Amino acid sequence: MIVLHRQDLLDRVGGDTELAEELLELFRDEALRLRSEIEEAVARGDSIALGEAAHGLKGSAGNVGALGVEQVAAELERAARVGELTGSAAACRRLSLAIDALLAELGERVA
Repeated sequence: MIVLHRQDLLDRVGGDTELAEELLELFRDEALRLRSEIEEAVARGDSIALGEAAHGLKGSAGNVGALGVEQVAAELERAARVGELTGSAAACRRLSLAIDALLAELGERVA
């Protein structure tokens, strides 16, 4: 699975690598915050909070080309929308793995 589609991000910022790196730094912080919100919402069984946090993470991930994170966040958002949280704990673990993989990749480029 592609962790980060760099070319999509560079296309979005007109090839400005400095801006791309700044966006990735911001995304890293946002992803960690939203991961915590998602985990807490799943633990509480709060589909509204889950949907809001997952939607935010999905959008942020899409903006920087973090495809794996975006896909799992979309899955969590869909589950929250219909109020079906049965598989959310497993999806939360997949999300955490996707974020960890992305952070490992970003660690090589973002100081």
